[in-house]
Amino acid sequence: MKRRGLALAIGLLCCLSIRNTAIAAQDPPAISESAVPAGIPATPAVLAKIVPPSPCSAPYANGIAYDSIHQTMWVAVSPAWGPGFVCEFGLVAPYPLITFVANVINPRGLDFDATTGYLWATNIYSSPGVFVNTVTVIDTAGAGAIVNVLPAGNHPAGDCYFAGQIYAMDFGPPAGPWNFTGFLNNAPWTATTYAAAGNNPQACVAVGGDLWLTLEFSNAVEKVAPPAPGTTFGVGSLPWGITYDGTSVWVANQGSSSVEALNPATGAARNTLALPAGSGPRSLVFGTVAGVNYVWAVDEATGKLTQIKTSAAFPWGTITGTSAAFGNAPQFDAFDPINNHIWVTSTNSGWIDVLN
Repeated sequence: MKRRGLALAIGLLCCLSIRNTAIAAQDPPAISESAVPAGIPATPAVLAKIVPPSPCSAPYANGIAYDSIHQTMWVAVSPAWGPGFVCEFGLVAPYPLITFVANVINPRGLDFDATTGYLWATNIYSSPGVFVNTVTVIDTAGAGAIVNVLPAGNHPAGDCYFAGQIYAMDFGPPAGPWNFTGFLNNAPWTATTYAAAGNNPQACVAVGGDLWLTLEFSNAVEKVAPPAPGTTFGVGSLPWGITYDGTSVWVANQGSSSVEALNPATGAARNTLALPAGSGPRSLVFGTVAGVNYVWAVDEATGKLTQIKTSAAFPWGTITGTSAAFGNAPQFDAFDPINNHIWVTSTNSGWIDVLN
């Protein structure tokens, strides 16, 4: 059977693409779904809640990444520490579990490299309070397989692709030092560690010829073209997520309940969009729907998703709407450009929500 064939078919036809016979015998993930609205609404709404079947029913759903080669979604699930899974799902109801990769130690961040077809998962805890400090490289072809496990910096967090390498943010211990590590994205997997310009690098994004990263406890972002020294720019309190819409660099400031647009040339703030008091925006994802650019912010504190319509001129971005509460500490999101849906993992519940 071909690997993907009917992965995007609807209903029971989705199950024909499942290549792991053990999974094929299981019930599809439990969902609750309303009618899919035409186009993209101003206010995000939950279309489906996916409760993954075993073995992907771990209590924590973390990083999530869209696979542009096979047009599926990968999710990192794990216990509080030790071996976890990276699981692949179809994009249409009943959102079947297609395959899984086992023995990925406590996967956290997840990034798909379309140039190689590899997934990169950052690994944190091997046992209570003990950091494993590795990244796992997964080949998404066939049934999925671990290609390599590479040593990383202290407490690797988010990761991203930039200029032929995968960069992992080394969140580090409370007292530092704080670094980020670049890995050649194929054999011989050469790794180089760079000193971060501030405290606790958390997430990163490629912006033209530069790598941008958030420095959570420095209330700053860093713009760098390794190996050259980076430049920092102040932003709001506790920046976490970061993305780029082709015009502005967007930063989620979880401590100041805001999402901020920056000029990629100068680092200057173009606009700050205030969220309701008490919000804690975490992950950001960018997507284009019918020629219109959007950024979606996941709010861990309130369990909501805010949709921002971005523009190439002032005011650079406008909040179109915020969903009702749906998640239990959602932290990561990814965009499905096939169906124009946003997938969000709820870290403290192990489930996945599909919105819009």
